[in-house]
Amino acid sequence: MRKISLIILREYLTRVKKKSFIVTTLLVPLAMVIFFASMIYISKFSNEEQFIIALDESHTFENRIPDTETLYVKFSDSSLTYLKENYDQMGYDALLYIPPIDIQRPTGIKLYSRQNIGLQAKSHLEKHLEKKIERLKLKGAGIDESVLKDLKVNIDIQTIINKGEEEQDSNTGIATVIGMIMGFIIYMVLIIYGTVVMKGVMEEKTNRIVEIMMSSVKPFQLMIGKVIGLAAVGLTQFILWGILITLLQFAMGIYMGQEILEMQQMAATQQVNGQPDMDEVLLLMNNIQNINFLQLGSTFIFFFIGGYFLYASLFAAVGSLIDEQSDQQSFVFPITMPIIISIFIMMTISQNPNSDLIVWASIIPLSSPIVMPARIPFGVPGWQLAISCIMLVLGFLAAIWVAGKIYRTGILLYGKKVTFKEVGRWIFYKG
Repeated sequence: MRKISLIILREYLTRVKKKSFIVTTLLVPLAMVIFFASMIYISKFSNEEQFIIALDESHTFENRIPDTETLYVKFSDSSLTYLKENYDQMGYDALLYIPPIDIQRPTGIKLYSRQNIGLQAKSHLEKHLEKKIERLKLKGAGIDESVLKDLKVNIDIQTIINKGEEEQDSNTGIATVIGMIMGFIIYMVLIIYGTVVMKGVMEEKTNRIVEIMMSSVKPFQLMIGKVIGLAAVGLTQFILWGILITLLQFAMGIYMGQEILEMQQMAATQQVNGQPDMDEVLLLMNNIQNINFLQLGSTFIFFFIGGYFLYASLFAAVGSLIDEQSDQQSFVFPITMPIIISIFIMMTISQNPNSDLIVWASIIPLSSPIVMPARIPFGVPGWQLAISCIMLVLGFLAAIWVAGKIYRTGILLYGKKVTFKEVGRWIFYKG
């Protein structure tokens, strides 16, 4: 155990002292904050005010189109020729021309501008003109608009999970979002840090460092120490990212407080204009409160760690088989394929979280680290969760055993193309 601890410490200190680790740890949070700051500034500049002058020769729209936060429309009685030549000199960005039209077939409406006016402004104008013509058609047909509104029905089916006499509200949308986030986080960690483990083994094998280390430790101890040490490196990086992102966001809030406040005010204005149903808001908040975050968090951590150790062991075994980057694809593919398939299965969970495919994928160790955390928000029977956890532990132990067998022989093998047949013999070799 002492030797494994020394290997873990060596792997950890070697990695965290590298310039690449320091640069990555600093740049990723900075890049995220720069991204969000850029989004705020882009949103601010993309919402610049636009002024449009309109000529309504049909006298249909009562010289009024409602303004928005950034779009202002003013009607004029001047001639079309004059406005087309002078609207930009008058301080307007575009000219809206409405000829005499037949409300049954409204055509010929044009929007003149020196440059592209933007899709949002065009959509706003079209939406208002369409609504006005619809009202005129209803009036011509003798239909009261208020009666038509009363005929419209909006049905929102409330989903309830009932177990015996206990009933609990369910929200598929929230469960889908939370499940997807957890699944993708684990997917990224398995791919990124699994590859780091593999390249670390390849580097030591290529530099012949492993030959010196093998004189004092067993190959299995070396592999376990490397996997755990790199896991500690990843955990350290995640913690530092969390701290740095929090600090940088705080600094960004101080520096860009006014811009953020303006965006919040705009969002609040849009929400008021949209007149959201308070019952729906309260239902959403209630559904969020009903989520068992303790179970969610503990399950995520368990499958996060279990999935990492399972796949990191396999990646370490692959790293011991190859000497050159060009050889890695054929051995990496069988490992990454279950991860990719798991992502596709995870994306179908919201359609039927209790289908046979989803249930089995959440139990099989190669796919459960991604599928089960994404399925948890939908509600998983306790016995299925227990079986999945036991299977993941057994799968991890089996992966360690298989990887140890491969690692023991492959790490000292140089200059030879290894085949899958040879690897199979190593796994079942006694001694």
